[in-house]
Amino acid sequence: MRISRAVAFCTVVYTCVGAVEAFAADGHPVSKGNTRSPAAAPRPVFHLSDAVIAGKAWASQEPKGLPEGTWQVKAGPEGVETDAKTGQIRWTNPTEGGHRIRTELRAGGDTVPVEWFLRVVRGTAFSKEVLRPPNYEDFQLPAAGGWFTDPVFGTRIRRITDDQSVRGFNGERAMFSSDDRFFIVWVGRTIPKLRLLDGQTGAFVKDLPLAIPDFSTVRWSYEPEMIVFPDGHRLMGYNVVTEVSRVIKEFNEKLGNQKGRLCGGDGNDFDDKGEWLLLEHDGRMFAYNLRTHERGPEKDMTGYDVDYCTMSASGQYIVGCLRKRGVVLWNRDWTDERQLLPNSPHMDIAYLNGSQECVVSRISGSRQGKDLWKKHGVDGGSLVAVRFSDGEIFEVLHSDRWFSPMISAVGGSNRQHVYLAIESYGLDPGDKWHRYFGEIVGVPLDEGADAIRRLAHHRCRTHDSSSHTFSDQPEAWINHAGDRLFFRSNMDDYTEKGRHDLFMIEL
Repeated sequence: MRISRAVAFCTVVYTCVGAVEAFAADGHPVSKGNTRSPAAAPRPVFHLSDAVIAGKAWASQEPKGLPEGTWQVKAGPEGVETDAKTGQIRWTNPTEGGHRIRTELRAGGDTVPVEWFLRVVRGTAFSKEVLRPPNYEDFQLPAAGGWFTDPVFGTRIRRITDDQSVRGFNGERAMFSSDDRFFIVWVGRTIPKLRLLDGQTGAFVKDLPLAIPDFSTVRWSYEPEMIVFPDGHRLMGYNVVTEVSRVIKEFNEKLGNQKGRLCGGDGNDFDDKGEWLLLEHDGRMFAYNLRTHERGPEKDMTGYDVDYCTMSASGQYIVGCLRKRGVVLWNRDWTDERQLLPNSPHMDIAYLNGSQECVVSRISGSRQGKDLWKKHGVDGGSLVAVRFSDGEIFEVLHSDRWFSPMISAVGGSNRQHVYLAIESYGLDPGDKWHRYFGEIVGVPLDEGADAIRRLAHHRCRTHDSSSHTFSDQPEAWINHAGDRLFFRSNMDDYTEKGRHDLFMIEL
């Protein structure tokens, strides 16, 4: 089943004067935080979606719930007009970038100020054409801290690092703290370090003085400053600000598999609240709640050939990526086992229409996979959402050939979008290319929501034009608010394995 797409032009939200966002001179939003005072009077602020396209005539919704009066534009870019009776904003030729428009309603003796915030993007951002990255061999990048513009999609990108040492984790991991204040990343080609960055700007905060054998075991918890990791029989908590460790729980059994990892690889993560985490000892897995210390029943997974298992976004389910049985779902107490997909691909967990929990992934071209293709009207170029409640499959994105995406969806933003870093397989854009290949893409999960947003070419490729390994693949990480996306790429030096830097997009 295919989800229909239509470009939606605006949504209306209400906020207070002190909580609104400002735009810097270069068009980038500057977060002001919640600075409202107790005396600040609420006023309507109409926040418009990114689906305003440069050069295409645009008209807003008419403001609702306000008295009759006379409207006028008080501030805004050249060419913006308002209907004096209805308050509707019109702009014949929107220009690319961030824009702030102030209008004013005069009704009787009262004056009502209204502020509009527009992000105007290039039409290519919503195109369905094959769009190749130009200057593939000699693309020039700024130093760390500098901004550049993607030449195809017009997205502004900040380069966070320039030492080509970012290792990172798989995109299904939550890399931002629960309040999005911090971002944590594994760096270092020779001496591994766990690096803490500012979650809003990407600025360096510090390297954490932690001696952990495998940084892939670190997870963010519900406490904004606390990461957790296994240490022998203990589950440890560590405050990244105060650098104080504490024992969360000491178990009778040593935690982790033979490699010390929790339930397989990077994909094992907390639920959206940061409370439920799937733990393991000697192949036996169980759910554990950090806040209440509730411990669920154990299940022996030694015969399942596990790639990894994880808690679902809601915390009500356990999802397993099994090498021979595909994606399998259980209730949190391990009852009601059922298969969602026949293969074990990269996947993440999100919500259809904001409330229906689902796995977002691909379906392989196996015999069982092709049976599902036929049944649900999808194929190898489809990204699908598989609903937990009934196993129904919905296509949410389609390319013109098989592709392998790295997928990111975390609590909060996962009720609206998933974000993909789609591999390019070392393809030469001058020779062959395909739709969405080599791109960072935002995919809405609501039927009838905004069209698929193409953000940038990540320009990440393999050092020898083969299929990607983890050392060469792109990764993207979205934050909880859905307004920052960090990604890694070897666009500055792909001649050796693992020479990635970190980049940031403000959404």
